[in-house]
Amino acid sequence: MTQLNKLLVALAVLAGIAFTLIFGLQVIGLSFAPSGQRPLTKLDPSRMPAFEAQFDAARDSTRLLVLLSPT
Repeated sequence: MTQLNKLLVALAVLAGIAFTLIFGLQVIGLSFAPSGQRPLTKLDPSRMPAFEAQFDAARDSTRLLVLLSPT
């Protein structure tokens, strides 16, 4: 294996570890929000009524809803 191939393999392994750490933290529930922003919450059926009320209450401002699915 050449020196360049070893470097590329090492970089790929490090990228995989970083990816796993970042998205693993999201899966176990740790989330980060900028200062001044309310903390992030997970949406589940028990929290939907409160989410809908907050979303509908902000009619005069721009709202953005982003859904990410692992599948």
